[in-house]
Amino acid sequence: MDEYKEYYYDIQGGKGRDFGDVSARKHLRDRLQCKPFKWFVENVYPELVVPDESNFALGSIRNPSSNLCLDDLQKLEDEKSEKKVGLYWCHGQGGSQFFVFSKDYEIVALRKNDYCLDNSNYAPGATLEWYPCHKMGGNQLWTYNTQTQELIHVPSNNCLDTRSLKAKDFVRLNPCDGSLSQQWEFSKVCSKETLWKKVK
Repeated sequence: MDEYKEYYYDIQGGKGRDFGDVSARKHLRDRLQCKPFKWFVENVYPELVVPDESNFALGSIRNPSSNLCLDDLQKLEDEKSEKKVGLYWCHGQGGSQFFVFSKDYEIVALRKNDYCLDNSNYAPGATLEWYPCHKMGGNQLWTYNTQTQELIHVPSNNCLDTRSLKAKDFVRLNPCDGSLSQQWEFSKVCSKETLWKKVK
């Protein structure tokens, strides 16, 4: 996976684990004259969302006042469960709390690369769900106000909110009011200027 292994560790966890000697696999790759993994991503799977510097932000999405992070709560692993978006104590280990705020203004869960943060119910107090990414904006279009730290669902103009919620609850959308429960931090911001540009 070459340089892409770091992205894998961010998404799946396991950074720093010893995976043993892979020199035989590298020799086989050289002997067969295999193309680098980057070639595969660019030519075979170009729609893959790669958690690199070309995105606006990546990593965990944390509410500082509660120390709760957005979490997929393992809902993406179970095909039969509701794909609701939850909250859990921030653990800093990636996996269920690793997301990309993409250049398409989508919040993408990379454990299941084709799921985006979505909301079709614009009423206050609405929960959100993971829905297959479609890159057409609409219910999956988000923006982030770098001054107020609000994560705003563009179609409803409501903010992501943790008000009165605890770990394992489903995150809500409410009218933006500047409260601490609506302030969010990304663990890594790659491009501050463009986060808010889309709907300003």
